[in-house]
Parts: sequence; structure tokens; C-alpha cells
Amino acid sequence: MKRFIKKLFQCFFWWRKKNQYATEEELRNVDALIVSAFGGRDGDIIGISNAYLIKVTDEISKQYNIPIIAQWEIGNKSSQKNVIFSIQKTPGEYLDTHGVAKKAAEFCKQRNIKSVAVIAHPDHTLRCKWALEEEKMDFEKVYIVNTEGCPYDPQSNQVWTRSPKKFIPYEILARLMYLAKGYI
Repeated sequence: MKRFIKKLFQCFFWWRKKNQYATEEELRNVDALIVSAFGGRDGDIIGISNAYLIKVTDEISKQYNIPIIAQWEIGNKSSQKNVIFSIQKTPGEYLDTHGVAKKAAEFCKQRNIKSVAVIAHPDHTLRCKWALEEEKMDFEKVYIVNTEGCPYDPQSNQVWTRSPKKFIPYEILARLMYLAKGYI
């Protein structure tokens, strides 16, 4: 019950914290990057949020030689050759944060990946991290990469990812729903 109350509190009040980000030393010991997209546009157009996430992912992967496990919007556009798993959506279905975490965790289990770093929009990273941790994997550690400069995309197809005024209320509700379903 104490864990539930703590997580309930965090659903409303736990956002960007400077001390939550992985250090250089921690990144050197990460087995893989797990990257979640943020919003999207039609066709092959990469929105500004995902373009930023691709840039950060590619830089960190190259600098630390870390393989990438990414949602398809990121994985299919990465310039790095070490995308080891691109998480695809089922045609006609929406791939949510829980689905990304579940597929990433299954892949990590098959490959014995124990330490990961999450790359996502800064207002989305905590739910991504919590969803991965809740997958009951034997992760030794789930870190968060600093993406503080990642913008919102005012032209995103997903209306709730266009601005903080739209996303924060959505994210609070999503966190509460995930908590109720046992996803976080």
C-alpha cells in the first residue's frame, strides 16, 4: 500500500529532476538504449520532437558504442548501424508506452540485456522508465538520458504532444491509468 501511495503521489508531482539523469560513468556501463518516440506526423515526415530524440540517440550511441532498441519512428531513421531492434506497431493499432516497454523488455530478456538507458521526451521519460521497471525484468538498472532540450511538436498528429499545456494533463491521466492497470 505504501508503494501505491508513493506512486500515486508521483503521478501528479514527479516531473523533471536534474539529479535523475545518467552520468557519463553510468552510460559507459549501459547494455542498450531504449528509445520512445514522441508524437508523430504523416508518412515519412519526422516531427521536431522525434528529430531531436534521433539526434540525442545517435550521439550517445556513437559516443559510448551502445546498441539501440527504439520505437519504429526513431529506429527506422537512426543514422547509426547498431539499431538492434526497431519496435514496430501492428498495422491499424496504436503503439503506446506500455506496448513499447513490453516489446523492449521481451527483447532484452532474449538478449540478456541487464542495464538500459531510456531516451524519451523529458516530460514522458518517467512513465517510460516506470513501465520498463514494471515489466518484471531482471534489469540491474534503468537510467534516464537527459533530453531537456527536446521541443514539443506543434504539428504532431497526436494533439496531446503539441504543447506542455496539452501534454501534462494527458500525462497525469495516463500515469493514473497505468497505475490502475499495474503498468507502473
